[in-house]
Order: sequence, then C-alpha cells, then structure tokens
Amino acid sequence: MERQVLADGGEIGIGCAGEDETKQILPKRYRGIPAAERVGDVAITGGAIATTNDNTPAISGTTNAADGRILTVTVSTQTLTTPVAGGMWAVDVANLADGIYNVTASLSVADGTPAASAQSLTINTVVEIAARLTSVEPARVLETRSGPNDTTTDGRFQGAGRRPAESVLELTVAGRGGVPANAEAVMMNLTAVFPDGPGFFTVFPCGTKMPTASNVNYSAGDVVPNAVLAKIGNNGKVCIYTLAAADMVADINGYVPAI
Repeated sequence: MERQVLADGGEIGIGCAGEDETKQILPKRYRGIPAAERVGDVAITGGAIATTNDNTPAISGTTNAADGRILTVTVSTQTLTTPVAGGMWAVDVANLADGIYNVTASLSVADGTPAASAQSLTINTVVEIAARLTSVEPARVLETRSGPNDTTTDGRFQGAGRRPAESVLELTVAGRGGVPANAEAVMMNLTAVFPDGPGFFTVFPCGTKMPTASNVNYSAGDVVPNAVLAKIGNNGKVCIYTLAAADMVADINGYVPAI
C-alpha cells in the first residue's frame, strides 16, 4: 500500500493494483486518543470580528467534538462552560457595557493541544437606541448651584452644592421632564461648570460597572456642555462620575421608549 502524508500529519493509504479502496489513517496527534476526545476545530458564530447591539449577547458556535464534551468560553472577566450537543454550543453572557471584547472558545484535547477560536466582539447599543429617540421640551433635571435662578423643573436635585472629586451622583431621570417612568434611555445636555482641575464626567446606568469612556472632558475653570445619550439603570437613575470637583447641570431633551 502506498502512503501519502497529509498537511495535518495524517496519512492516506492508497490501495495497490487490484484494490479499490483508499484508507484514511488518523493524524499523528490523534493516535491512541479515544474517538470521543478527538477535536479538530472550534468555530464562533460571526467569525473573527462581530458586532451586536445586545448587552447580554448569546455567543454560539460549532465544533466537531463529541456530544457532552465541555467547551469553555471567556469574555472579558467572565468564564463560562457549556456541553457540546450535536456539534453545536452556546452560552449566555452577563451584562456588558458598550465596548470591544476578546472572546475565546476552547476545548481541551487529550494530547495537550487545545482546539480554540477567537473573536473580537463589539457591543454598540447606541445606534439601535438612537433610532427610537423621542424629543421632549428641554427640562432641567440637575442643578448643583444655588443661585436664585438655579432651579430644576420640579425642584428636585437642585442647590446641593459642588460635587466632590471622584464622586458619583445618582440622578433620577425616569418620570421627570417628560420622560416616561419605563423609558429605556435618556438624551440630555450635561454641563461641567468651573471644575477645580482637569478631568471628565462619565455617565452610565446606575447598577452597572462604570465604563472607561468619558462623556464630558474639561479643564480647570471651564464651562463645558456635551450631549449624552445614556441608558437608564436601577430605579430610573443614571449615574454621573466626576474626576475633579465641579458643579453639574443637566437638561433633558429626549428619551428612548421601552419596547
């Protein structure tokens, strides 16, 4: 029998004259390994680069591993496991902020060489949310200053004084300024007033981890506004972090209704 070596280290045996069969010989790395433990590939749905507008995405894929093999998926700091069924696998990821994440799906192989696949996953909910934006009459919902004209539309969140450095303000926006109690997100103009030093504001849904992105960047003594589209978090609130001590002013001018 004539043997031809394959790229993966396996061989094909070709029958001699009078023989009509070709025999597949296992790649060297699989020899002596039970069939249920042989793994050649793992793939993630969407390929090497993917985008979603879901903060709790389901990550799935395929593999030629046997049913019942345990596949491990890592996303950011999350490590998830799931059994293979019918050549397919899937995991549900817990809440992730918008951003870019490295996803790895892997199966161990008995000879110590794991089968794995990687993906760069971008989560971007802003585009999908912006398409449903509803405008309202501008209404001030935050005013930390205490002058005679420094008021809010309903008398709440006004005159409390400058926010300390490295502090987080929990601002109720749902049910105020024309925003429904069950709104998904709010559009507002957020202004930093006379900060003590350089820094930034970061807005994020209360009850979630603060992202690394900034929404308003400022220098000492500035008055800097910026438009912010923010998802609403626990108890109808958005959280506002400031690096330097500063006054804050926020005016609502739109919202995204719940689906």
